[in-house]
Amino acid sequence: MPALELLNAQMGAVLKRFEIAGPTYAAPTVGRGRILVHPYSGQLRAFSIPAP
Repeated sequence: MPALELLNAQMGAVLKRFEIAGPTYAAPTVGRGRILVHPYSGQLRAFSIPAP
């Protein structure tokens, strides 16, 4: 299953993995502690970025 991975900027280690339904229309949008993804299913998905 496709996934969106949140990576550590310095080491590249996976911090969190978010499962998504399939391919997306565009790159995810990130801001205010949220990640917004718009997959081909047409349903906007919102994920919370975990606190450090």
